[in-house]
Amino acid sequence: MSNVYLRPAEWSDVDLLYEWANDKQVRSNPFNTEIISCYDHKHWFENYMADENTVIYMLCDTESKIGQIRLDCSEHIAKINYIISKRYRGLGYGEIIIRLVEKKIVIDKSDIRCIKAIVRSNNVASQKVFEDNGYTGTYDENEKHYLYFKELTPINSGITIDCKNPSGGVLLLTNNRNSLTLYDALKETGEDITIYSDSIDDELLAIESPKYVISYNYTHIIQKRLIDYMCGKMLNIHISMLPWNRGSDPNFWSFIDNTPKGVTIHLIDEGLDTGDILCQKELTFNEDNETFRTSYNALNDAAVSLLLEHWNEIVNGVITPISQPTGGSYHNRRDFHKYIIGKKFNWDMVISEFKREC
Repeated sequence: MSNVYLRPAEWSDVDLLYEWANDKQVRSNPFNTEIISCYDHKHWFENYMADENTVIYMLCDTESKIGQIRLDCSEHIAKINYIISKRYRGLGYGEIIIRLVEKKIVIDKSDIRCIKAIVRSNNVASQKVFEDNGYTGTYDENEKHYLYFKELTPINSGITIDCKNPSGGVLLLTNNRNSLTLYDALKETGEDITIYSDSIDDELLAIESPKYVISYNYTHIIQKRLIDYMCGKMLNIHISMLPWNRGSDPNFWSFIDNTPKGVTIHLIDEGLDTGDILCQKELTFNEDNETFRTSYNALNDAAVSLLLEHWNEIVNGVITPISQPTGGSYHNRRDFHKYIIGKKFNWDMVISEFKREC
C-alpha cells in the first residue's frame, strides 16, 4: 500500500463516482437511500467543480482507483464523507484514506480546525475507522447516527497525525554516504525507506507519517516536539559503546582515551546520544593492524548488522529500552581539531603509530 496517494477528482472520474455512489452497500449507509440518477449526479458534479468549499479526492495506486473522499468546508470545519470501491473493502483502505486526507487538510487547508463525520448506526466498519484514528464519537439516539469530531492543530504549532497509527515507511535521516549501506540493507528486507538530509520539521513528519525514524550520521538537532510525536519510534545509531564517547568522532576518542569500543542503537531524547539503549555490541581492535579508517568502517558494518539482527524486535516493540549507565564521556568537534593541532594525522594511519607519536 506504500504507493497509495490522493489526487483531486477530475471530470473523467464522473462515471466511476456515479457507479460507486449507487453501489448497493453504499446506498444502505447514506441518509438518502434513493438511487441517484445519472443526470442528478452529473449536475451535482458540475456544481462541485465550481464550488471552492467542496473538494473531492480520489484514492489511487499506480494501477487502480480505490475510493474517494469528499470535504465540505465551512467556518473552519471540514465535513468528510468517503467511499471505498467494493473490491477494496475490508483491506484497511478506509483508515488509509482518512489519514491521507488529514495530511491534505493540515498542509493545504490551514484554516480548517476540526473534522466532522456522520456515520449511520449500522455502518460499524466506518465507525471503527474513525475511532481507531482518534476521533471522538457521540451517538444521536433520535437520528440513529454517530457524530465524529477530531480537532486539528495548525502545522506551524504542532503535528496533527496520530503517531500511534503511522501509515508510512522508514525515514532515514543522514548526511553521510556511509549510511547508504543501511539504506540498501533495509530496502532488501522489503521496507519502504526514504532518505532525508535536511533538518526535519512538522510538515515532513505529517507528509511521511513514518512508522520509524532512524538517525544515522545525521548532523541536525531534532526538536523535542518531533521526538515526542514519534512516541518512542525515533532511534539513533552511534558507533560507540554508550555512555562512552557521546558526541563527535566517537571512534577516534575510543582509541585516544582507551575506552570501550562498539556500536549502540538507542532511542532519541532531548540530549545528545543520551537516550535509552535498545541494543549494543562491543568490538575489539588490534591497534597495530587497524587504521582509524578501517576501524571506522568495521564499526559501521557492525552497526548495520546489529540493526538488521534486531529490526523486527525493535519494530514490534519486543525490546525493552534500558537507561544508559552513569558516567561515560563526551566530545565535540572542536575537541578533535584542538587535539590534532601540531600532530601528523590522517585517517589511514595505523592507530598505534599515531598514539606513539602523541
